Amino acid sequence: MIARLLAEKGLLPLGRRRRRLAFARRYVAAFNDRDWVQVERMLAPEFRHIDTVGDVVEGPARYIEASRRLAEIAPDVSIVVDDMAVGRDQLYLRGRLVSAIAKLDEATVWQAEFAGERLRTLRLTRPHNTVPLSRLLAD
Repeated sequence: MIARLLAEKGLLPLGRRRRRLAFARRYVAAFNDRDWVQVERMLAPEFRHIDTVGDVVEGPARYIEASRRLAEIAPDVSIVVDDMAVGRDQLYLRGRLVSAIAKLDEATVWQAEFAGERLRTLRLTRPHNTVPLSRLLAD
């Protein structure tokens, strides 16, 4: 009964909210540690990364390939999260991508959508988005 009322109001039961926040912490830690195996385990088979200009990286393997390439170009790149908010099937992170490379270092908002307990879509919004992740992939 309570879960249904919360769902009707667009709110999550406390347990699911905690799981989403814990998921975000694990994802950020895995990305920052370059634990690509763990990152890939967190992605749904239909995973899509969409950046500010609408460039899309389709599939976990392509996303991991692009993320590895980003880490090669900017070995110091990391995600720093300032705030997190949870919606019904979404998670919002506000923070920044940090790097000595000025084109990468800027405020960022991530919107994550889930398929069950895995990440289905990750939308990235940045003021300048000068280095779309999709452009790091070899054609």
